[in-house]
Amino acid sequence: AFPEEAQFFVDQYKQTYKLEADAKEKPPDEVLELRKKIMPYFRTMKAQCRQWIECYPLKSSIGKAMNYFLRNYVGLIRFTKNAAIPIDNNPQERLLRNPVVGRKTWYGTHSKLGSKTAAILFSLVESCKLNGINPRLYFKKLVCDLHVGAEPYTPAQFKVQESERARSVTTV
Repeated sequence: AFPEEAQFFVDQYKQTYKLEADAKEKPPDEVLELRKKIMPYFRTMKAQCRQWIECYPLKSSIGKAMNYFLRNYVGLIRFTKNAAIPIDNNPQERLLRNPVVGRKTWYGTHSKLGSKTAAILFSLVESCKLNGINPRLYFKKLVCDLHVGAEPYTPAQFKVQESERARSVTTV
């Protein structure tokens, strides 16, 4: 409903994300130096919000967005002072996406044990993804090993086993 006003904020955020991309994989002191360059964009957005806030109804989409920005400003800029804090929580949101998308599927668990089993399987699948492992290969090997009496292992342990196995095959 407010394309020009929205575009102003989108452009400011694009600049902050460009600077944040430059900071990727850099040591913390360099990250903080680059993040100092982000602060002028946030100050500009804050000043613009204060200027425009009286011009729009508080219940309009732009009014709500500006109020949110001003109300949460301190939290929104916290990452600029601490290199360990990410600019956003997109990676965590992506991790939660699969359980949320499949949530209606899990209504069919019909029991506490079924729900617990689903939660464990979700955790293992997401752990496989975080470790760069194909969950199907992990489960196949895990089930085979459990059937012959081996101890259970995590996806991280599986990754180590597979890399050691690959090294031993290439050295033979």
